[in-house]
Amino acid sequence: MLAQVYIRRHMRKVEKLILSTTAVLDAESVSRYRRTMIALESMPPEMVRGIAAEQMFSIIAPQENEHAFYRAYLAELYRYRVNKVAILSTYQCLVDFAENYVLSSRI
Repeated sequence: MLAQVYIRRHMRKVEKLILSTTAVLDAESVSRYRRTMIALESMPPEMVRGIAAEQMFSIIAPQENEHAFYRAYLAELYRYRVNKVAILSTYQCLVDFAENYVLSSRI
């Protein structure tokens, strides 16, 4: 998100930029993220971490022979390094980004 905003504000300062796993967020995105935040706020922390880990697993979409590795990696990551507050904060950032920056798929 930061790179997308920066490149639009300072195009002359950036010679090359590679973006991965990005999206153009719209009003539907804001609504979806707000609903998700509301749902997550009332859930216990371990449930929120489990849901987030599953979402990340589906985003990574590893090959079947890598499932065990990624499940173990994400279980450790979301148990010890990512908490409910951080997950909710990420959703808040997504909402802020979608509400305050109008982007298109072309610069």
